[in-house]
Amino acid sequence: MKIKMLFWSLFGLFFTFFSCKTEIKEPDATLKQAMSVHEEAIAIEKTVAAVLDSIEAKTKALEMRKANAKEETIKVSIDSLLLSFQTLKEEHSFWKEGLLEVPGMEHSHGHDHHHHHHGDNPLEGESSANILTAQEEFKANIEGIRTRTAATLEKTNTFLKN
Repeated sequence: MKIKMLFWSLFGLFFTFFSCKTEIKEPDATLKQAMSVHEEAIAIEKTVAAVLDSIEAKTKALEMRKANAKEETIKVSIDSLLLSFQTLKEEHSFWKEGLLEVPGMEHSHGHDHHHHHHGDNPLEGESSANILTAQEEFKANIEGIRTRTAATLEKTNTFLKN
């Protein structure tokens, strides 16, 4: 009787151990591509943040130039640059807040420049194709911000040289 009880106890323990063990599935090729696109977007975001910091450092010089300007066109140009900069900062912030993690992706990037959703990720349960599409859209958006940020920096530098 004790042997039977021991046998069933060990069987139950063995069954519980192996039935509770979750199998980790290897991501498919499309999901791996989505992870790669996500990492590329993060790298682009870091360059955008650096350029925005560079523009931020030059805003005081722009404001001083505006205060000393005699021509109204110069003042309007500076206001336009400052407005562009403010808009870019808001777009960048909005992009960072909206960034969604690829489900199952390990965190190999730092959290100093972006804050994406971890808990209630709307991409959880989506198909790999939909996740890839979402990541491509995030990347395209940050590429657009990067292009506009670079153009604003170039205009700022040109304006401050003159």
